Amino acid sequence: MNTTKQLLESGVPSIRNKSAGHGVGKETRDIPQGLVSYALHLTATNLVFLGNCYHALNTMES
Repeated sequence: MNTTKQLLESGVPSIRNKSAGHGVGKETRDIPQGLVSYALHLTATNLVFLGNCYHALNTMES
C-alpha cells in the first residue's frame, strides 16, 4: 500500500503553470504535444485507478 500512496502523492507533473501559463511573465512558450498528451493520459489513468479502488472497496463492504 505504501507504493500506491507514493505513486498518488507524486501526481501528474506540472507542465503548464510556469512554462506556458501562470507565472511565466510576458513571454509564453509552447509545450510539446507529446508532453501534453502524457500528462493528460497520466491524469486519466489515475482517475480510472481511483475509481476502480473505490468500487472495489464498496463491493467488499456490501
